[in-house]
Amino acid sequence: HRIGRTARAGADGVAISFVGEDERGYLRDIERLTRLKIDLAELPDGFASPAPAAATAKTQAPRGGKGRPGGPQKRGRRRPQRQRQHAAA
Repeated sequence: HRIGRTARAGADGVAISFVGEDERGYLRDIERLTRLKIDLAELPDGFASPAPAAATAKTQAPRGGKGRPGGPQKRGRRRPQRQRQHAAA
């Protein structure tokens, strides 16, 4: 996760990225791709342990409805008009 701003509108900025142990491979890939060594620092004392992971999408209730019966509605589609029959006088 990145925190901060970096060089927006020509201004200087600082950004800090947090990398978990399970993401070290991604960090290595980024260093290899950019050909830059990224300086690492340990978290300072006082940082809380990570919160338990939130429920995944598989365990959450589905969002949204089932839609309209018979499939999606076509916008702007009209029913054909009935032709009126004229009686002869």
